[in-house]
Amino acid sequence: MPRRRGKSPDPGPDAGRLFDPGPSRPPRRRVGRVERALDTEIRAETAIPAGARALLRAAAAFVDVAEGATDVDAGAKAVRAYLELRQACGLTGTMREALDPFAAFIAGMSGPRVGNAPDS
Repeated sequence: MPRRRGKSPDPGPDAGRLFDPGPSRPPRRRVGRVERALDTEIRAETAIPAGARALLRAAAAFVDVAEGATDVDAGAKAVRAYLELRQACGLTGTMREALDPFAAFIAGMSGPRVGNAPDS
């Protein structure tokens, strides 16, 4: 800050202002990619109530925050909760359990095979 030329002392940062802008607002939160995609998807949906929309947006924001913090554990939990909410609102199909390759292999071996006649 440039020095004042007069004989009065420098008022400093705590001096009164000529114009008071009022209470300061917190900075606006940036909308993340998941929340933006959700907003685009549900914009035309009229069957989803306002409360469910707000809950979905909050969950999408949690996913964005966890993604931005690069916290893998929190991100996995947030994504799981977000997908469950999407399923409850009818935005996604049913979620299935993860495929166990060994269980699929055993199930394939125990089933009937084409070309093998059953022993009588």
